[in-house]
Amino acid sequence: MIDKFQHLVSELYSGVNALESMLPGRHFTPDGHMSGSIGECLVADAIATGKLSNFANTVTACQPNNGTCIVT
Repeated sequence: MIDKFQHLVSELYSGVNALESMLPGRHFTPDGHMSGSIGECLVADAIATGKLSNFANTVTACQPNNGTCIVT
């Protein structure tokens, strides 16, 4: 599932770049709700697959390219 998820998110950002190139001066930044939902899904997957198993800690940052998270 995560591979398809990452592919679809990548397509979202490719679409944003294409729209901004087609319409100079307009911004198509993904909104906070969508960004938050994407983050929630990534963390849920990390927990489900055992990549993030310490619930007592807080995830402060994740690297989208390699899936590592900084836990404090």
